[in-house]
Amino acid sequence: MDNRLWVYSAAVAVQALLSLGQILLKIVAGRLATSGWAVLTDMSQFLHVAVPGVAVGLLYAVVASLWLYVLQNLPINRAFLFVSLTFVFVPLMANLLLGEGISLGTIIGGLLIIAGIAVGVLA
Repeated sequence: MDNRLWVYSAAVAVQALLSLGQILLKIVAGRLATSGWAVLTDMSQFLHVAVPGVAVGLLYAVVASLWLYVLQNLPINRAFLFVSLTFVFVPLMANLLLGEGISLGTIIGGLLIIAGIAVGVLA
């Protein structure tokens, strides 16, 4: 695979993984709201919250390493085009994993973001 294609793929993967991390944080927040203070006294409640929390930490460590690779291989103005993909991935993942709805405006906005990235990469 062409090195540029690999770097662009890594840039997309970083944003997808960051988005997954946001979904996991939403799950942690919901579980904390349900558990309340029991998370401090009940081991099963603690693990119910801690497992996805630890997963987020590990995921972000991987993301940071991958993002450093992207920054080493792309000009920063080109790398940061991909950051906007989180506005595409988070609603998609929230829909698939949490059952949240997606509005027509979100779909149109996502398509505009993708078009903008394509213009920026091809320019």
